[in-house]
Amino acid sequence: MKDLNMGEIHNTKSTSTLQAKNLDRIIREKERQHLTGVPTVSWWRYEKLGEAPKGFKIGSSAKGWLLSDIQSWISSKVGEKK
Repeated sequence: MKDLNMGEIHNTKSTSTLQAKNLDRIIREKERQHLTGVPTVSWWRYEKLGEAPKGFKIGSSAKGWLLSDIQSWISSKVGEKK
C-alpha cells in the first residue's frame, strides 16, 4: 500500500502484526493532548475528579501516561456517544 503523503510503501501485514502485539508505551503531554483533543488544564481537572487516567512522573518535571490507558479512555468516551 502506498502512502500518498510520505511516498513510502508500507507493509500492511507488519503494521497489523505490531498492532496485534498491543505494544504499550509511555506518552507525554503533547501526544496525550493530540490524541484526546482535551487541553491540559481541562485534563488536569478530569484527573482530579477521577474522570480521566492519572499520569505519573517520569522525571523531575515530566509527566507521562500509558498509551493503553489513554486509548481505553477514548474508547469509553466513544462508547458513551453510541
